[in-house]
Amino acid sequence: MDRRHVSADQPRAARHPADRRPRHPIRGSAPVPARSPAQSLGSRCARRKVATQPQPGELLSVGVEPANGRGTGTCPRSAATTRSANVNQRSWAPRWWAVLIIGLLLWGAAIGVTLVTGNVITLPTIVLIGSFLVPVTGVVWYLDHDPSPALSPRRITAAFIIAGTLGVLSASLLEYYLVGTGALANVEVGLIEELVKTLLVVAVAWGIHSFHTRDGMVLGAAVGFGFAALESSGYALASLFVVQGHRLFLSLDSVVVTELVRGILAPFGHGMWTAIVGGAIFAAARGNRVRYIWILAAYLLVSILHGAFDSINGIIGYVVVSAVGVVPLVRLWLRAVEIAPAADRNSFVG
Repeated sequence: MDRRHVSADQPRAARHPADRRPRHPIRGSAPVPARSPAQSLGSRCARRKVATQPQPGELLSVGVEPANGRGTGTCPRSAATTRSANVNQRSWAPRWWAVLIIGLLLWGAAIGVTLVTGNVITLPTIVLIGSFLVPVTGVVWYLDHDPSPALSPRRITAAFIIAGTLGVLSASLLEYYLVGTGALANVEVGLIEELVKTLLVVAVAWGIHSFHTRDGMVLGAAVGFGFAALESSGYALASLFVVQGHRLFLSLDSVVVTELVRGILAPFGHGMWTAIVGGAIFAAARGNRVRYIWILAAYLLVSILHGAFDSINGIIGYVVVSAVGVVPLVRLWLRAVEIAPAADRNSFVG
């Protein structure tokens, strides 16, 4: 008997292997089951997850699943792919070295014009550019090294200008009523100012739902550098007026020296201290519970560094305190690189 002539009542396994192949639907054979778009897309995405891995310096072009769940014909973006794209994308901020060079040229031009003309109207230009140059450059440096979508221009601007201003005003008011004149005055100033900035970091971080340590450090640096810029402008303005006998003079040399010294020390002052606290806050907020002991430890550390920085005199003392502060800053920054890939792998959903 020809095996190709098998009745329909016989089991399917007894049929000729050729009969198992799908036939063309128009020629009278069994129709080929059509795959839905969702099934085709799911299969494509599964193959892409295995075959496609982001290479160093490569930016994957992957579609984003819309909120309505209807799909766009592209694979939904996974957590690991999203983080890889965020690392490789260009920041909205300019290059930090361009900001520094242009600012130095403008500041030098303002000093030169003032020396030539003797016009006091240009003195505020010297004070403002000199006070804000290094803090703004510091914020841009952090943004240049952590182009995170959570740190929008609006949030960074609010942290630098609004939080920085509120920090200076609040600290000044609290110090007026709480700080005495004893030996612990500088420690009290450190505790007050760091507490104010810590609360402001929490305030400007409101609305962020995905916490990454580096994002907290950048946000904290923005708050701290805004505070430092306004404080430095106050010191520069105070150094402008020099009293000799019963006469009051305006000293441009004193302003320039004050801004140079504070500009050199700015990266190791308020910006660094608040960056440490901001990184600790965001690191403590990762997971299901907030680790408040981390935040408290970081706050006490930077408060002690702040008090020591204000208490010492001399270059050697400033260098020692700055070096002590740089150690936890660098450790926290590098530790964030180790934590991020593991977190992305744990949150990857195929």
